[in-house]
Amino acid sequence: MVSALLLCLLGIVEARRLVDPVVNHKFDHSNLASMPPWTVNWFTVKLDHFTYSDTRTFQMKWLLNNTFYKSGGPIFFYTGNEGDVEDFATATGMMWDLAPKFNAAIIFAEHRFYGKSMPFGNDSYASIVNMGYLTSEQALADYAALLFALKVSKAASCSTVGGRA
Repeated sequence: MVSALLLCLLGIVEARRLVDPVVNHKFDHSNLASMPPWTVNWFTVKLDHFTYSDTRTFQMKWLLNNTFYKSGGPIFFYTGNEGDVEDFATATGMMWDLAPKFNAAIIFAEHRFYGKSMPFGNDSYASIVNMGYLTSEQALADYAALLFALKVSKAASCSTVGGRA
């Protein structure tokens, strides 16, 4: 009995020492003033990319920074996570570090149903029917539509960087 209790306590102590650096990382907001600026943009996407007869649309938020872009440079494209896209733009240093080296434009696209990209506004989470449009397939189709529109107008190659699926 005592050995079982000690074993449980040892497990608790060891579990507390193993801290997930991603989950427990606190972002340092002190350097935000030095971050390159971005423009907030909106793109009209289909609610359902896979049903031809459904013509409903909504506005997807996306951010653009072309401070480092030079003609012929790539687009570094960040696929949105489960939250406001501006939070990820401030916490994703790799893209900001690499863009000047590659003469790249940086785009952060917000994931549908998160941040301000709410297909049904305040009712987006109100029903199972509405939530049926919150799928990885629909989100990837959103990103593909945005990239296609941008590549047609800018003729740039694209490198995708994403969050957790």
